[in-house]
Amino acid sequence: MEAKKCVLSGKKDIISSMPDLIIIHILSFLRAREAVWTGQLSKRWTDLWAYSPFLNLDAEEFGTDDVAFERFVNALLLNRKNSGLDTFKLKWRNGESKPITSWILHFIKCKKPRVLSICCSSYDQIDLPHSIFYCTTLEELQLVIHDDMISKAIIPRTIDLPFLRKLTLGSNMRIRPEFMQKLLHGCPLLEDLKLECCFLFEMGIYSPMLKRLTIVDCDGFSMFISCPGLLNLDLELYSTEICFANLTSLENAFIHFPVSGMDCYEILSSLSNATIIKLFGKQFQTILKEELANCSTFKNLRELVLDECLKFRNFDIMGCFRRCSPNLDKSCFRDIEEERPMEKEIDAPEQDGDAYNDDDDDIFSNDGENQDEEYFD
Repeated sequence: MEAKKCVLSGKKDIISSMPDLIIIHILSFLRAREAVWTGQLSKRWTDLWAYSPFLNLDAEEFGTDDVAFERFVNALLLNRKNSGLDTFKLKWRNGESKPITSWILHFIKCKKPRVLSICCSSYDQIDLPHSIFYCTTLEELQLVIHDDMISKAIIPRTIDLPFLRKLTLGSNMRIRPEFMQKLLHGCPLLEDLKLECCFLFEMGIYSPMLKRLTIVDCDGFSMFISCPGLLNLDLELYSTEICFANLTSLENAFIHFPVSGMDCYEILSSLSNATIIKLFGKQFQTILKEELANCSTFKNLRELVLDECLKFRNFDIMGCFRRCSPNLDKSCFRDIEEERPMEKEIDAPEQDGDAYNDDDDDIFSNDGENQDEEYFD
């Protein structure tokens, strides 16, 4: 009827002339409930949403009615057509752990997505399926899980993600050395690794393939990073010791150390090939004029940003950097909050007790397999 009205009025109905595949692609930019609502526009659109290879489940569409959200998702699973799934996203604040686990398991085993994003918080423990870490179709994976059992060790039995290129882990997960070793071995194409709000045990990150490494708002012990192909490094680390090696390809470095105690000379020397350097935190108040003079020349450096707190040093720190950087075009002092305002992926429930109690359970469920195995010490 609308198409006939457009013809009679001399207007061209562009949407009605689009093939179904184009409309389905447009629907992929909507959240799930919004996509389902489009079925009311016309008979032709009634079930087009059910063929979309992109599924974005967001509990915020239902306000505080978690029961309605759970009913909606279960009904959606029954009414989706038997088509493949490229992207599955789930965001649920203060949700129930049981349906979260079952939904993830369903899409991992039955749909084999290319992109998986889980951002959830819960008042009981969320048991993630081990199968997440051997879903061989995954290219991008984001796990931001926050529950009342906030001390979670990530040690799946095996990691086999041959096509994974981007991985994000966040929200008080405990990253152990054995997990990092399995991860880098089981993800041979991994190029982008982000750890946010995690507790990091003493470990090394060795990878010739990694191009972007982001470690934000993390606490832990000493760390050694050796990544000859790394292009972008973003560190905000509450740690006592960090060492770099083989950062020969580094272009952009954003370093924020809120605590002191690390070797500034070692850090600066490792950044000598970078084109953009941004240094923030009390740590860099310990930089000495002699250390800057002894540093290698920053031959590629074109942009330098230093923490506002360094402006009032008893020597011209910016001038010293300029003398070491023959190609420097832009330099300034800036506050960390101005440079990068903090953003949270998901609001976590209030927590009680020690955040890093080693006695808590593994966060991964057994997917119905042998429960007698131990996954962490």
